[in-house]
Amino acid sequence: MPSWADQPIPERVLRTWGRSAWSWCSPMRLRGDHPHAPGVVYLVVVDEADTHAVGDTINADAERVSELYGRLHMRLMRDT
Repeated sequence: MPSWADQPIPERVLRTWGRSAWSWCSPMRLRGDHPHAPGVVYLVVVDEADTHAVGDTINADAERVSELYGRLHMRLMRDT
């Protein structure tokens, strides 16, 4: 298991998107279950300094997860 997979979930993510069942997908990508919508997940991208985070919701079975992560990365870069 990579070392980044065991990192705690940033507090800013927990405050914004709730204390869902979160998991790291990469050093900058998080995925969390939506607590009130079965089959829906949060996708969140954080910057390396852990000062900014952007996210969105998507159906868990969506084939466009990579595309959404890409858009979130671009949004994060614009915001920072």
